[in-house]
Amino acid sequence: MTNIINKLGGVFQRTQVPKQYYTTVEAILDLEHQLSLLNETQIKERINVLRQKYSKDINDKSLIIESFAITRYMTWLKLGLKHFETQLIGGLILKDGKIAEMKTGEGKTLVATLPACFHALGQKGLHIVTVNEYLAKRDKETLQPLYNALGFNVGLIQQTMNTKARQINYAADITYITNSELGFDYLRDNMAISPSNKVLRPFYYGLIDEVDSVLIDEARTPLVIGNPVPLNSKRFKKAKLLSRSLVRNRHFEIDFKKRRATITEDGYRFLELALGTTDLYNEQNSWILYVQNAIRADFLYHLDRDYIIQDGQVQIIDEFTGRIAIGRKWSDGLHQAIECKEELEISQQTVTQNSITYPNFFSLFPRLSGMTGTAKTSEKEFLDFYNLEVIVVPTKNPIQRNDLDDLVFQTKRSKFQAILNQTKEMYNVQRPVLVGTSTIEDSEILKQLFVYSNIPCKILNAKPENTDLEAAIVAQSGKLGAITIATNMAGRGTDILLGGNLKYDINAYIRSLLYYIIFTNRLEGNLGIIKYFQQIIADLKFIKLELQQSPLNECIEFIERLVDIDQLPIESELGKRIKNIYLFLEQLFRNKWYLEREKVLNLGGLLIIGSERHESQRVDNQLRGRSGRQGDPGQSSFFISLEDELFSRYGGTIFEKLLSTLPPDNGEIIGGQSGKWLADSISKVQKRVENFFYEGRKMNFVYDKIFHRYRLAYFFLRDQLLLTKNYRSVFLNLLVNPNFDLYQYPSGELFYSLKNYPVSYNNSLNLFYQAIISYDINKLEGDIFFKNDFELGIRQLIMAKLDQLWVQYSQAMELTRETIGWQAYAQKDPVQQYEYYCGLGFKEMLNSIRNTILVTLGKGETEIFESLTSEEISLFE
Repeated sequence: MTNIINKLGGVFQRTQVPKQYYTTVEAILDLEHQLSLLNETQIKERINVLRQKYSKDINDKSLIIESFAITRYMTWLKLGLKHFETQLIGGLILKDGKIAEMKTGEGKTLVATLPACFHALGQKGLHIVTVNEYLAKRDKETLQPLYNALGFNVGLIQQTMNTKARQINYAADITYITNSELGFDYLRDNMAISPSNKVLRPFYYGLIDEVDSVLIDEARTPLVIGNPVPLNSKRFKKAKLLSRSLVRNRHFEIDFKKRRATITEDGYRFLELALGTTDLYNEQNSWILYVQNAIRADFLYHLDRDYIIQDGQVQIIDEFTGRIAIGRKWSDGLHQAIECKEELEISQQTVTQNSITYPNFFSLFPRLSGMTGTAKTSEKEFLDFYNLEVIVVPTKNPIQRNDLDDLVFQTKRSKFQAILNQTKEMYNVQRPVLVGTSTIEDSEILKQLFVYSNIPCKILNAKPENTDLEAAIVAQSGKLGAITIATNMAGRGTDILLGGNLKYDINAYIRSLLYYIIFTNRLEGNLGIIKYFQQIIADLKFIKLELQQSPLNECIEFIERLVDIDQLPIESELGKRIKNIYLFLEQLFRNKWYLEREKVLNLGGLLIIGSERHESQRVDNQLRGRSGRQGDPGQSSFFISLEDELFSRYGGTIFEKLLSTLPPDNGEIIGGQSGKWLADSISKVQKRVENFFYEGRKMNFVYDKIFHRYRLAYFFLRDQLLLTKNYRSVFLNLLVNPNFDLYQYPSGELFYSLKNYPVSYNNSLNLFYQAIISYDINKLEGDIFFKNDFELGIRQLIMAKLDQLWVQYSQAMELTRETIGWQAYAQKDPVQQYEYYCGLGFKEMLNSIRNTILVTLGKGETEIFESLTSEEISLFE
């Protein structure tokens, strides 16, 4: 124990981990022997005691120590895994509502169990947020035996689930879910027309995996739910033809950095003449946005870089993960312009009904933490925007990866040839290589080069035929002789093990074996080595008989679920037999795997080749981090050309001038003074780009925070109408207080004020009495002559009007935001002006709601109920 603590003390000092974690880890480790004397029933009794302590004082030191110690001990019993000391540090950081930076391979999935089991003691529900459904499902299924053993139930939300299934899974103590699905459920809840349609309970604690991807990379992209609007496909087609008649730098200019197209004065005159109009911005007949989007589609958005075409539809590629951004569309007609460019069927345009950004959404969590392998480079942004401190967790073993200097070439052609030569050299000695690319296009080019050179390779990019095999491709990238090409590696989840992933191999082998049995109904034949080992023949015969008892589709479904056989709970004889086969094969193959691993280690481990520098250093670090996990050797190198997008979009004219001074390209690395200057300049360009996007996110954050205040007020008011049992009070409070001003209250007091603002009898006495009489008479008649509650009919009409007004308000504020910068020319602060207009617009919206209440209460009950369908009325019974 003393040696461990001494070692940890040195690690803490080296990485500046707060000292209190040192003493807490020591106390957790000291409990191990004491817990080993308890049985599972006694452990659960201790959990009940901890629940009571949690409800009294969440910061109780003994509570934290015992919760972590029990979780660690039960993880060993149920999963055969034990948290390292450094993983305990990570768990404590997450428990405290901070960000833990943990390198690839350090076991973030296991670390998450520590704060999860701690905060689950509160019985208020918590969310573990991942970047894709595969990871959410994998982690939930892997860790469920642990959670259940501790008395916690665990849920999983997937895109295809219905409302009832979502409600059940959100009600669990711990729920695994993707960031997008959680955000969309929040928006859908705030569009519900019946309380029974809501699925979420109040937020309590959120733990975000790949937190930099969600809160920084995705910060600029709001989650949007829209309603369809009439489509004018002819206009998109005509705009495409018009845009291709324009001349760049004469009729329009392109800003690659901001991805904008600007029409010049000559361009305006050309378009006015071509369209026969002098008002290109006419609200009823606007052409300018169509033409600008057509230009952007041609010059700024490219197939196999920004999007792919799948099943006749444009699918956006997430620039940070390399995956399809499911359900996402570009806004303001750009998506339709790209569909028109690709000569696809033009999809329906939508008007935004509800939207929210991830920064604003996750600010709703009272407790929030996150983990990632690359947070330190963005620690200022995390602290300034989210008040989240970043702490780097020390690695279990020192990192031995060797990060080489960049190699710079004049052209992409020379760069690709150099990558091919390097890969061929490594393949000849069987060293595994992972080549990272920024685009699908580049990954396909490299694949063709490798194939023509007789280098077998696997490719992983956003194309559907490749994404289905993602786990297998990543898992085996460290095998002897493996050559893998992959677009950005963020959130891939699966670790790359040197020598290959033995566990994955055995699981795949057993699935193939069981498929052979159910489709051939035989044990003999092409079963490879299995037929020579009598030890498992009896198990195979039993499995064959069991599978014959079930329909084929059920057998296939059962086999597909066998992804972690070593963790399979032995609840049946079938499970026991399958696990026997797994253990036998593990023993059989382990020696071969070990020998291959030793060969890879002797070759220097996994070689990472980056084919291009990304806009963000974090993404480059994510790629590098795939090599050298847990103290393994490794190497990384970036091959760069002056034709790469980083230079063409952000480098400015200085790189173009340098290129013009260089001799003709001979395929060699740029050396000498030019090479040294370029190497030094690359990181400067990246920092300049990162600062550009940081400033953009900073301004978005400021404006979003203002608008978000009114979004929450709208959601609160809507919930009052939806959930209250006292409609009379809600209606009258809104109606008779025309001076009630949401804008005057600080955000912290907003909801309290709205909920408790008293009815004033002095300001509008006659209006007040008139409203009461009208309301009560209509309600009385409604209750007498209709089976349905009269108040529910009023609610439906007023909520529909409220939603309509909110859409109009949101559109107006978006337009205000786009043009508010011009206020600076009038010596006015754009932020203050935006805040003023948001408040003014919201007051006008409330006044419109008051008018709606007056009109509705003045209607006869027949008019009200005639405006509702029977289906709508039934929703409120």
